[in-house]
Amino acid sequence: MEHFSTAALNLNLNLNLNLNLNLPFSSLFSALAAVRKEALMAKMMLGIVLTLLVVFTGCSKKSTDNGDGTLDGEPLVQERCASCHGLDRIYDADKNKEGWEESVDRMIEKGAQLSEAERPAVIEYLSSR
Repeated sequence: MEHFSTAALNLNLNLNLNLNLNLPFSSLFSALAAVRKEALMAKMMLGIVLTLLVVFTGCSKKSTDNGDGTLDGEPLVQERCASCHGLDRIYDADKNKEGWEESVDRMIEKGAQLSEAERPAVIEYLSSR
């Protein structure tokens, strides 16, 4: 009954951890505990990284609310308009309010992501520069 004193184990985890063990059972259980500990540590690290990513992504966005219930057009222009073309092109344009209304409406038709509430804030900001 000596074949019960040792066991062969082949573990292949998604952590690229490959172990080929031919050990007594006590060592086998120690090895399994070590593998579980490594897997738990990897999951914890992934959780920490994802949490930090969410926190810092949320902190990086500028607020578009002026605090009085109105929207601030500047961060909207920087986030939404500059994603397709540079701010220099926008700020160098010499347009009045009607010109900006036409441009903003044309950009919305082309796919710019502005809500009905954000549109007037962007136009007001651009026409006041």
